[in-house]
Amino acid sequence: MHIEFDATKNADNVRDKGLSFEQVAGFDFGTARIWQDARKPYPETRFVALGWLGQRLHVLCFTPVADGIESSVFARPTPERSRAMSKPKPLIDEGGEVRELTAADLRRFKPAADVLPAPLHAQLKEMNRIAGVRGPQKAPTKQATTIRLSPEVMSAFKATGAGWQTRIDDALKDWLSTHSPA
Repeated sequence: MHIEFDATKNADNVRDKGLSFEQVAGFDFGTARIWQDARKPYPETRFVALGWLGQRLHVLCFTPVADGIESSVFARPTPERSRAMSKPKPLIDEGGEVRELTAADLRRFKPAADVLPAPLHAQLKEMNRIAGVRGPQKAPTKQATTIRLSPEVMSAFKATGAGWQTRIDDALKDWLSTHSPA
């Protein structure tokens, strides 16, 4: 997934909000709430996403492009921003500032899968995968069981570190390739 952004806007965003558009790669699109921004007759389709980056809630405005998204606003709510916005205004002003969200604003947000084109949604979810971490199983490939092993076997396999249960499974499959279980 490619993330495009204007370098000048990125520098301004880093200076004003402490966030680089490069950090959009860590935005959790899988759980984000998104709505299409139709406040104005924009020449392109724009979306506003409310979601998590780490342990903090963020607002991201973006436009789908051929091989990803183009970020235009990326901010996190702050107490200063909330206090400065006493009356309801557009969610995002001309300067890219995000105001405090109201209950009415939150009702407009929908799950990403309901708002985004399916290919873009799939790309964004894939972007959030952590290298080396398995996703949910499509179909269970192993069965859970409880077996009793000698202390020597347990300590030997546990001493090999993470994945020791898989190594026991591999050892048993290897044994089955040369022996009959009966």
